[in-house]
Amino acid sequence: MSEDYDIDLLFLEMPYETLNDKFLSKSTFVLFVVDITDMESLQDAGKFLSEFPDMEVFIIATKSDMRYASEFWEPEISKLADKYGSIYFIYSSHDDFSGILNDVIGYALAKIYNPSK
Repeated sequence: MSEDYDIDLLFLEMPYETLNDKFLSKSTFVLFVVDITDMESLQDAGKFLSEFPDMEVFIIATKSDMRYASEFWEPEISKLADKYGSIYFIYSSHDDFSGILNDVIGYALAKIYNPSK
Protein backbone atom coordinates (compact mmCIF):
# COMPACT_ATOMS: atom_id res chain seq x y z
CA MET A 1 0.00 0.00 0.00
CA SER A 2 1.41 3.39 -0.91
CA GLU A 3 0.79 6.62 0.90
CA ASP A 4 0.25 10.04 -0.64
CA TYR A 5 1.90 13.18 0.71
CA ASP A 6 1.39 16.84 -0.05
CA ILE A 7 4.71 18.63 -0.19
CA ASP A 8 5.10 22.31 -0.89
CA LEU A 9 8.30 23.15 -2.71
CA LEU A 10 9.52 26.70 -3.01
CA PHE A 11 12.36 27.19 -5.45
CA LEU A 12 13.94 30.54 -4.83
CA GLU A 13 17.20 31.82 -6.18
CA MET A 14 18.72 34.57 -4.09
CA PRO A 15 22.17 35.93 -3.33
CA TYR A 16 23.73 34.49 -0.19
CA GLU A 17 23.83 37.95 1.42
CA THR A 18 20.03 38.22 1.34
CA LEU A 19 19.32 34.98 3.22
CA ASN A 20 17.96 35.45 6.71
CA ASP A 21 16.79 33.32 9.60
CA LYS A 22 13.25 34.73 9.52
CA PHE A 23 12.72 33.47 5.98
CA LEU A 24 14.47 30.14 6.50
CA SER A 25 13.02 29.25 9.91
CA LYS A 26 9.87 27.81 8.31
CA SER A 27 11.84 25.53 5.98
CA THR A 28 11.90 21.79 6.56
CA PHE A 29 14.95 21.45 4.36
CA VAL A 30 17.05 23.52 2.00
CA LEU A 31 18.72 22.69 -1.29
CA PHE A 32 21.90 24.77 -1.39
CA VAL A 33 23.25 24.91 -4.92
CA VAL A 34 26.96 25.35 -5.54
CA ASP A 35 28.70 25.87 -8.88
CA ILE A 36 31.85 23.76 -9.27
CA THR A 37 33.36 26.50 -11.45
CA ASP A 38 33.04 29.07 -8.64
CA MET A 39 34.88 28.45 -5.35
CA GLU A 40 32.97 31.30 -3.70
CA SER A 41 29.76 29.27 -3.99
CA LEU A 42 31.33 26.45 -1.94
CA GLN A 43 32.55 28.98 0.61
CA ASP A 44 29.02 30.42 0.82
CA ALA A 45 27.70 26.91 1.45
CA GLY A 46 30.19 26.52 4.31
CA LYS A 47 29.07 29.84 5.82
CA PHE A 48 25.42 28.86 5.47
CA LEU A 49 25.95 25.46 7.09
CA SER A 50 27.82 27.01 10.01
CA GLU A 51 25.16 29.71 10.51
CA PHE A 52 22.22 27.27 10.32
CA PRO A 53 23.61 24.07 11.89
CA ASP A 54 20.19 22.66 12.84
CA MET A 55 18.72 22.94 9.36
CA GLU A 56 18.54 19.94 7.03
CA VAL A 57 20.63 21.02 4.03
CA PHE A 58 21.25 19.16 0.80
CA ILE A 59 24.18 20.41 -1.26
CA ILE A 60 23.64 20.28 -5.01
CA ALA A 61 26.88 20.80 -6.96
CA THR A 62 26.11 21.84 -10.52
CA LYS A 63 28.00 21.87 -13.81
CA SER A 64 29.52 18.42 -13.39
CA ASP A 65 29.95 18.37 -17.17
CA MET A 66 32.47 21.21 -16.77
CA ARG A 67 34.97 19.29 -14.67
CA TYR A 68 37.79 20.73 -16.80
CA ALA A 69 36.90 24.22 -15.51
CA SER A 70 36.13 23.22 -11.91
CA GLU A 71 37.60 25.11 -8.96
CA PHE A 72 36.62 22.27 -6.61
CA TRP A 73 35.34 18.74 -6.95
CA GLU A 74 33.96 15.82 -4.98
CA PRO A 75 36.68 15.66 -2.25
CA GLU A 76 35.96 19.27 -1.19
CA ILE A 77 32.19 18.82 -1.42
CA SER A 78 32.35 15.57 0.53
CA LYS A 79 34.53 17.13 3.24
CA LEU A 80 32.06 20.01 3.70
CA ALA A 81 29.04 17.69 3.70
CA ASP A 82 30.67 15.34 6.22
CA LYS A 83 31.61 18.22 8.51
CA TYR A 84 27.98 19.33 8.81
CA GLY A 85 26.17 16.03 8.33
CA SER A 86 24.73 17.04 4.96
CA ILE A 87 24.03 14.97 1.90
CA TYR A 88 25.36 16.10 -1.45
CA PHE A 89 24.70 15.44 -5.11
CA ILE A 90 26.80 16.30 -8.15
CA TYR A 91 24.66 17.26 -11.13
CA SER A 92 24.79 18.49 -14.71
CA SER A 93 21.91 20.39 -16.27
CA HIS A 94 22.21 17.92 -19.15
CA ASP A 95 20.96 15.21 -16.77
CA ASP A 96 17.47 14.56 -15.44
CA PHE A 97 17.06 16.27 -12.05
CA SER A 98 14.02 14.18 -11.03
CA GLY A 99 16.17 11.36 -9.59
CA ILE A 100 17.97 13.78 -7.28
CA LEU A 101 14.69 15.43 -6.31
CA ASN A 102 13.15 12.03 -5.51
CA ASP A 103 16.17 11.17 -3.33
CA VAL A 104 15.97 14.51 -1.52
CA ILE A 105 12.26 14.08 -0.85
CA GLY A 106 12.86 10.51 0.35
CA TYR A 107 15.60 11.65 2.75
CA ALA A 108 13.44 14.53 3.98
CA LEU A 109 10.41 12.32 4.61
CA ALA A 110 12.57 9.78 6.43
CA LYS A 111 13.94 12.58 8.61
CA ILE A 112 10.45 13.95 9.31
CA TYR A 113 8.92 10.58 10.19
CA ASN A 114 12.03 9.11 11.88
CA PRO A 115 13.69 12.15 13.47
CA SER A 116 16.02 10.06 15.63
CA LYS A 117 17.80 8.66 12.54
